[in-house]
Amino acid sequence: MLRRTITLFFLFLAVPIWGQQGNDRAMVRKMVDGFYQWYVPLMLKENPVPASNIAIKKKAALFSPKLIKALNEDYEAARQSPGEIVGIDWDPFLDTQDPENRYELGEMSEKNNRFYIKVHGVRDGKKQKEPTVSAVVVKENGKWVFEDFLSPDGESLLSALLALKKEREVPVK
Repeated sequence: MLRRTITLFFLFLAVPIWGQQGNDRAMVRKMVDGFYQWYVPLMLKENPVPASNIAIKKKAALFSPKLIKALNEDYEAARQSPGEIVGIDWDPFLDTQDPENRYELGEMSEKNNRFYIKVHGVRDGKKQKEPTVSAVVVKENGKWVFEDFLSPDGESLLSALLALKKEREVPVK
């Protein structure tokens, strides 16, 4: 009887943890989906600056400060070097130069307190089998934010931005 009571007690304690994890998954999925529903039409329009820069200004609360800083530095370097490619030359949130008209979320996984959500382009009404990009979402200061974006081969946007920054810092001979 005591063993059964103890077991039920611990199961009762675990239920809120399981429920919270499911709630976090739903919140993260809703945040990521909402961002792409807003972002893709913006990205497809003519803008005086890259859509990604508009996104990190208008939706700054959705991004980690580290990601915002890296993207701003990259954008500023590109702005100061017209006609040269000194930074990323693809959309950082879609990992492409040729975006689709629509994107859908795919598989979502969790590892090390981060959610990884695959984002698939939709072409001719069909969701592409391979994801275009994976969004990495982490909780910072009590809210979920984009921490990074991974290409289909696992290449990190933050790593690419850091590598480009280091290249720019090397003096030209």
